[in-house]
Amino acid sequence: MPENESSDAQMNYQDPLFLSHSDNHAASLTPMLFDGNNFLIWSRNVKLALGAKNKKGFIEGKISKPAAGHKDFNKWERNDYMVRCWIFRSMTDQVAGGLSLVETSKQLWDELVERYSESNIPLLYQLKKDLGKLEQGDMSVGEYYCKLKKIWDEIYNIEAIPECTCGIVAKCTCSMYKKMLAIVETNRVIQFLMGLNRG
Repeated sequence: MPENESSDAQMNYQDPLFLSHSDNHAASLTPMLFDGNNFLIWSRNVKLALGAKNKKGFIEGKISKPAAGHKDFNKWERNDYMVRCWIFRSMTDQVAGGLSLVETSKQLWDELVERYSESNIPLLYQLKKDLGKLEQGDMSVGEYYCKLKKIWDEIYNIEAIPECTCGIVAKCTCSMYKKMLAIVETNRVIQFLMGLNRG
């Protein structure tokens, strides 16, 4: 392939408005369909897939819709249709049916977050219950730690330390954020030790 063709292809892939020949409106982003109950893990998988396709900015609102008549308007609209198709193909018909009137992929994603992210409370309850009961038992120390780590990570994804949006944390001189993370780590060490077999 000539060098200029190679660099053109590279530039295309970096352009979020680029759709390759393999991008298909009937494709699903993830093998796990969203059924109304598995939003946390499903949404994480969808964001990963869209990030890999350089399309995550559509659901985040970072790839703004150009004004009608702008040279990129049709490309943007086509991409947004494609992202919506991919998301709809990654959920059950029952869930998708209640969302068919949204006009952009950003609106679709915001609606999903608003409707289903609150449903993480029962999941959080179950995870904390599982965490409280988890002991090493017949597992090796490595297996026990991996199981604990999986639960910790899932809990953290639901109730992560909120991010500062006003910029104060960036200017903080007392290391408050680091101290909060240290408390989380100390609690994890204690949980790990409490579940280890005696002896």
